[in-house]
Amino acid sequence: GYNVLVYDIPLLIQKGVEYKVDSIGSLNELWYSNYILDLYQVMIHVNRMKFSGLKLGEIKKRFSLNLPALKGSGSKVPKYYKKKDYGKIEEYAISKLNLLKELRKRLHKDPYLGVKEP
Repeated sequence: GYNVLVYDIPLLIQKGVEYKVDSIGSLNELWYSNYILDLYQVMIHVNRMKFSGLKLGEIKKRFSLNLPALKGSGSKVPKYYKKKDYGKIEEYAISKLNLLKELRKRLHKDPYLGVKEP
């Protein structure tokens, strides 16, 4: 995922507690006892330890990566949800997963995406 350690997983844990899926301790153990690759954390290193410029669209342009297009924006997902436009949410999620899959392949081939140390 991309920024899942900071956003997605804490949200899933919170919602799990809210909907009485399990205790916070059990949910923390479930999510944090597994190996999770968060490409956002990887890209911080490639981006010279800077948080600015780490949006997926910016990464794609900055490193001239020929990656799949991101359809929509994560910031629009709550609006789609309120309108019950689940198709747009699914389209966005699938396009993001495809982009991340290709980014991971590129990082596997060249961990620094061509960036040389200063």
